[in-house]
Amino acid sequence: MSKLKAIQIGLGGFGLSWVELLQANQNMELVAIVDQQEESLQKAQEMTNLGPEQLFISFEKALEKVQADFVLIVTPPATHIALAKQALKAGLHVMMEKPLTDTAEEANDLLAFSREYSQKVMVSQNYRWNPQIQTIKQLIAASSIGPIEYADYYFNKATHFGGGEISMRKSFFRIWLSITLIFSAIY
Repeated sequence: MSKLKAIQIGLGGFGLSWVELLQANQNMELVAIVDQQEESLQKAQEMTNLGPEQLFISFEKALEKVQADFVLIVTPPATHIALAKQALKAGLHVMMEKPLTDTAEEANDLLAFSREYSQKVMVSQNYRWNPQIQTIKQLIAASSIGPIEYADYYFNKATHFGGGEISMRKSFFRIWLSITLIFSAIY
């Protein structure tokens, strides 16, 4: 199977973490990065084997210069709908960070727009595959814990956001997971 080629848009917030994840995945090839800040692009170049011809300030230029299968959008939610539509028009699948869009109206608009194309649009929901969540799912499916009336899932990472970049390293990840289930027992 050939690698899926990705264009990543956005390096702020979780952007640099996504660069690391894409590079670590044997089934993916990061072919371009788009960000409005030159400093962020320079940092991404240091992290990757991408050349300057694969780093862009505009998504339009990236679309002109590189071939890709999908776009990963890691930008502020207000930009998601326009970037997703642009990617679909260019024949790319779309994956983006949460939330899908800024408003329900925009989400409905994007859904209607996406139905005109064969490409897929998805939102990253990677935590649902955590072992803890999967265990709870299995317990519920097996009726092992009774009917659920309320559930909370808290996920926190020790991150530092600032200046369009994130200071996160795997060795410093701290995950605090607290799952609270309140259920009524059936006797």
